[in-house]
Amino acid sequence: MKRQHLITTITIIYTALTLYFMFLGFNRLEHRSNYMDAGYEFLIIPSSVPLKFPSFRFSWLYNFGNIAAFIPFGILFPLLKQVNFRKFISWFIIVILGLELLQSLT
Repeated sequence: MKRQHLITTITIIYTALTLYFMFLGFNRLEHRSNYMDAGYEFLIIPSSVPLKFPSFRFSWLYNFGNIAAFIPFGILFPLLKQVNFRKFISWFIIVILGLELLQSLT
């Protein structure tokens, strides 16, 4: 029971930190007006097929960070509750896509 409370507490704290950094951290509120003034657009449909091998630039670090930020959830949630793997992965992808969509809209 004590272990379950510890895992729950860690999950809540990590979730709060992840949501903070997704929506408020890294001076996002200050840069928001700059994006609005510049006509910031999202590329929903790619203009070409990316057939090149990815180059290791600084932007690659951001892409890796987006993936790595959600790895602890894949460890913590199964420890909290026994779930079917397919059901867990399905909900995990839906939640991540929802959060990323909400982040892009805000």
